[in-house]
Amino acid sequence: MGDVRAWRVVRLPAIGHISNVSHVVMPERAGMREDGQQPMLPELDKLVEYAKLQVEAQRLKLEREQAKATRKQARKNVRHRLPANTKWHTWRGFVLDLQRLQGLLLPEQRVTRGNLAMLGPDTAETISRAMKGYGVQAMDWPPSTWNPDEPRVYRSPREQKSGT
Repeated sequence: MGDVRAWRVVRLPAIGHISNVSHVVMPERAGMREDGQQPMLPELDKLVEYAKLQVEAQRLKLEREQAKATRKQARKNVRHRLPANTKWHTWRGFVLDLQRLQGLLLPEQRVTRGNLAMLGPDTAETISRAMKGYGVQAMDWPPSTWNPDEPRVYRSPREQKSGT
């Protein structure tokens, strides 16, 4: 006669949406085990442990990916900061500071961003970036033509692109 067989159900730690495998069915010999006979799958415990480790590794990988996506979304939602020069956080402060620097120029010096940058703590590029943030066109130069009492708000390049 043939061997008497039974089926053994081995539960796997199916966590969340990592795997759709929650059980493994393994054949095994039914009835009383005879002395001295080797079990059919002596490595079964090792296989089950290996499957558990794979599922855990996949779960950790998914957690890392979710955390990375969350951080990326948080960075996207952060508004671009105002200029580092605290005087420039308002339109009035920006205009008055550049007009002050313009007044420090010698009469024979031209009013350029580079010349103003040499008199103050900011670079010509920073002045241009702040002008763009406040919506000042390059043709609106020099600062002496700007009205400090005009209501303007600084908008970052990201906000200008999105139109918000």
